[in-house]
Amino acid sequence: MPGLGWFDAKVKRFEVTRLSKKTLLPHMGWNDVIPVADSPLLAGLDAPRFYFLHSYFFAPGDPSQSLATTNYSFDFTSAVGQKNIYGVQFHPEKSHGWGIQLLHNFARM
Repeated sequence: MPGLGWFDAKVKRFEVTRLSKKTLLPHMGWNDVIPVADSPLLAGLDAPRFYFLHSYFFAPGDPSQSLATTNYSFDFTSAVGQKNIYGVQFHPEKSHGWGIQLLHNFARM
């Protein structure tokens, strides 16, 4: 399915063979989110950890769209942005103070 076409990207399922024996699907739980680009979406987030629950990841065709990465046996993009469109792979509504700050940042943009 092509999606909305807002990003040059693919959504891929985690390959079980690529995951370490300690990781399972779905990817569920708390993980570090490492900013890789300056973005107002991630402002004020010091060493953020967010809650994840998924079996797929977003693979942007243009690396400049990646705002943050997370490691789950390998690094994958966990936050993207392009112009005024943003997306995250995690659940900010379940992520305590970090999620509140991210939602606050989003509302201010």
